[in-house]
Amino acid sequence: MRSVKNVGIVIVCLIVLMCFVTSCFGIPFSTSPAKDVSKGTTKQSPTESQTIEPEAPVMPEVEVDKEQEGISLSDVYAAYYELLTAAINEYGAGAMLTNTDGSPQIKGVIYAELIDFNNDGVPELLFMYGYDDFFASAVCVVYTYTSGAVKQLGNYMQYLNHAGVDIAESQNGTAYLCYIEGDSFEVSLQYYTLVGDDWIEVLSLAIFDEEIYDDDWEWIEDITSWYVDGNEVSEEEYASALETYLGVINRRMINIFDENYETVTDVLTTLETLM
Repeated sequence: MRSVKNVGIVIVCLIVLMCFVTSCFGIPFSTSPAKDVSKGTTKQSPTESQTIEPEAPVMPEVEVDKEQEGISLSDVYAAYYELLTAAINEYGAGAMLTNTDGSPQIKGVIYAELIDFNNDGVPELLFMYGYDDFFASAVCVVYTYTSGAVKQLGNYMQYLNHAGVDIAESQNGTAYLCYIEGDSFEVSLQYYTLVGDDWIEVLSLAIFDEEIYDDDWEWIEDITSWYVDGNEVSEEEYASALETYLGVINRRMINIFDENYETVTDVLTTLETLM
């Protein structure tokens, strides 16, 4: 049986990772936890490069007008309603349970939202559901509507080992989905936009922390490096990268521990009204 201690360590590590990521941006965020980078063994830094100005990514243009293609919005909403209802029937209603050892466990569909990622007038359906019988973990899936049917965007089915989904919203109405991975030493963030029914990566960010020790393994200092699309930049350039290159004006995290179960009911009600 897994011990309470081990589970506690896992949860603490997840929280530390998100705190580390969210504290490094100047863009508004729904929560602002303090940064906490643990000390550990020395890690080698990435290949050294000069600090250079990264080129702004070429943004793909969205030219698809689904209404003009004969797709009815009522059909879209009806398909999403059927899909979300089926997910609830399969996974159950959202709930936060407690294991016999006191650790949390996520069950059922815990979150749902309609987000128009590519700003084409037809929203996508995002929802999350618990997937593990022991740990507090969830899966995030996103569906779009194309060729008369819903389609899962297969290259984004993220197991939420970082405790949530990061969404960046731009001033032109486009929303970006962020894939986060790493640990307390190195964190990478890949931002994706939706073009047609495929995710396209448009920006990559990374933070690397190196701890310097003397010959007696006494800690001397921390050295942090910031990267935009693989190029080392200053902390200020990193902090403004989302706004500079994607026009992002707001970032928010959908946290699996927030128990926003009412969002599922709200989306179902909205879909039923519009279909």
